[in-house]
Amino acid sequence: MIGSRSEFLKTLETSTSKFAPSSYIPVALEECQILPCIDYIPKPDDTTKRISPATLVDVLEGKYKDKYDELFIIDCRFPYEFEGGHIKSAVNINTTDKLEELLFKPAITGKRVLLIFHCEFSSERGPRMARHLRNQDRSANAIHYPALYYPEVYVMHGGYSGFFVANRSYCWPEGYVEMQDEKHSQEFEVHMKTFSQEFSRTASKGFLATQSKKKTTP
Repeated sequence: MIGSRSEFLKTLETSTSKFAPSSYIPVALEECQILPCIDYIPKPDDTTKRISPATLVDVLEGKYKDKYDELFIIDCRFPYEFEGGHIKSAVNINTTDKLEELLFKPAITGKRVLLIFHCEFSSERGPRMARHLRNQDRSANAIHYPALYYPEVYVMHGGYSGFFVANRSYCWPEGYVEMQDEKHSQEFEVHMKTFSQEFSRTASKGFLATQSKKKTTP
């Protein structure tokens, strides 16, 4: 993820935005000012702020409704996982094309938009999609740096698995289908292939190792 102005300016020498320029000029605002964030040690390629499941419940209950105009809870799990149970009002966005279609064709302007990403554990798919969103936003607003269309971007720590344990009444249906559910092995292979192509084969292998470790940890 691009973290500083100098790093960002270097990218302009070799890349251009794939989105048409907009006449709208976003206001440069401080990032992640709406929701309280939990302590999280960022990685070099993952600096997206984390919120707790309890904070998302507060959002659903309307505690922060005066601080934003539009809310997107973006569930990055595969379709069969989403259909087996998801947070009410969440949208299932599991490819970068779908994400760009939702938020950049066209971009939502003139509104305070709150974006909360998650996947099963919020360890790979959710954070990667959030980073993709931020990088595309930076590219689209190159000449307006550091302004962004979407300064309020968060990842829910623990993902759907952590949320479901204590908050199943906020889910519909009230179920939880794991990514590696044996009943959906063929679908898993298809969607994982797409994920691999979008975020590199190395990332996918690391992802599977992470998931396997989570499943065997008491």
